[in-house]
Amino acid sequence: VRFKPPPSDKIGWRVEFRTMEVQITDFENAAFTVFIALVSRAILAFRLNLYIPISKVDENMKTAHKRESVTKEKFFWRQSLGNTVKAHMANNRASYDDLKRALHTPSSSSSSSPSSKAANSSSGGKVKATGFMKSIVEVKESEFKDDTLDNFLRISAKHRFVFVYGEISDKDGKSWCPGCERAIPIVEEKVKAFNSSTALLKLPVSQKKFCGNATHPYRVEDRLGVQTIPALIRIDHGDYFARPLASRWCPDAFCVNQYMSTIPARRLRGGSTKNLDDSDGDDGTSNDEYGALSIEEIMLGDGENGPLGLIPIVQAYLDMIGCDERSRKVVERYLSLIADRARGKLMTASSWLRKYVSLHPSYKDDSRLNEEVVYDLLKACDGLTEGSLCAPQLLGKYANYTGEDMIDRGGQEVHVKPPVKKLCLTMSKEKGHVYVEEVKGCEG
Repeated sequence: VRFKPPPSDKIGWRVEFRTMEVQITDFENAAFTVFIALVSRAILAFRLNLYIPISKVDENMKTAHKRESVTKEKFFWRQSLGNTVKAHMANNRASYDDLKRALHTPSSSSSSSPSSKAANSSSGGKVKATGFMKSIVEVKESEFKDDTLDNFLRISAKHRFVFVYGEISDKDGKSWCPGCERAIPIVEEKVKAFNSSTALLKLPVSQKKFCGNATHPYRVEDRLGVQTIPALIRIDHGDYFARPLASRWCPDAFCVNQYMSTIPARRLRGGSTKNLDDSDGDDGTSNDEYGALSIEEIMLGDGENGPLGLIPIVQAYLDMIGCDERSRKVVERYLSLIADRARGKLMTASSWLRKYVSLHPSYKDDSRLNEEVVYDLLKACDGLTEGSLCAPQLLGKYANYTGEDMIDRGGQEVHVKPPVKKLCLTMSKEKGHVYVEEVKGCEG
């Protein structure tokens, strides 16, 4: 993502999104798509700072256009990501084992009435939630008073949230709001999962009083400003009510987890990227160190004391969330492909296509592709896509993998044997030597 300055007075600043380039096979597309999604979630979860000066971004773009840049060039990249991830895991105790222990630790969950809450506040004290204690307060619409929120803020807890949702029917035990019905268990489970003191204020609303009522207390209350439900509000810095999580995201477990886990970040240099190279740490070191790294170093890291690569960061994120074994197995296949591309063990799509053309007997080394070259190239790509042809130099040990050997049908795992490739395409260094061999179960 980058900002583009206005080309004229009529068009303002724009944001340009660089999308992923399409790959030849479905397996490659799945690998890079899943990897990009996991990297973005890891950035949010670990609050990684990937800022580098825009001039260095421009240099990276120029470098990326060079031939064989994946294996031969270096790119500017942040070098302190490993410390950031390790600090997050240590400070927040957010590893999977810690989360699992927190979930299985008996918590002193309490549901307090508004009257008892008022009694505590009138005495001048605070309702204290320590350790893994969860203080859960439910206030009905008829019981909501002007001082309800102030009383809730007196709860001494590390995390505080307000949750507005459609009330649950006594008849069937369900909320009249479908989105709320899905969001309620997600929010409650997240509260239970916190490994520190947490307070939750639950504000159920009736359909009759809330729908179409522009003067409803939760709509006119400045600190809430709830227009649609479900609505989840995080309280930052002790008493600041953050912007509510959009109702369409409340039924999404990942979005709820990220919203509830986020610690308010200070604005970077007061909102400016000035002096990114200056030393500004407490110990005189730079908080924004970056340097020129190879793609292998960016993806895989550089030793125990060097920068942490994106693939290890993704693996740390999967450990943190407790990814199930079946999904982890599929993701690891994708990460292995990307790692081998970064190491140079496998060709990139552009390298493979370029080599195929350069070795084709009809290519005259004149940068012109005649019909025969184009036809054979598209025929080879079609064979790779449909599964009748394998290219071990492009896909390695996954040259024979279609991604269909483990699928989920109706909640039951079904194993499907992938089709055996009939032909295997390999290329030598000599002009015109493109071999197509008939093989049985090519393993690359």
